[in-house]
Amino acid sequence: MFNSQSRETGAIDRKKVSHASFDAELSTSRVAEYLDLARQWKPFGGVPEEEIFVRFGVSKTDFDDAVIAADRMAAQAADRKISARIGGRQY
Repeated sequence: MFNSQSRETGAIDRKKVSHASFDAELSTSRVAEYLDLARQWKPFGGVPEEEIFVRFGVSKTDFDDAVIAADRMAAQAADRKISARIGGRQY
């Protein structure tokens, strides 16, 4: 049994689940699909739970976690590119 599961019920304790392990399970194309859907629904208050489950078979919490993690990774990649450009210049 995983450390993140309750021994009595087998339920997963979301506070103990590593997001890094969840991120590693997602393919690049699936992450792109998640982000596209999240962007489409943003003006309407977010993607409805039913839509997420029907399209991807995951809970809204897992979907939201993946979108947040992907957004953070994209921001970090952009920061690295900017830092590399700035660091390469002589002032």
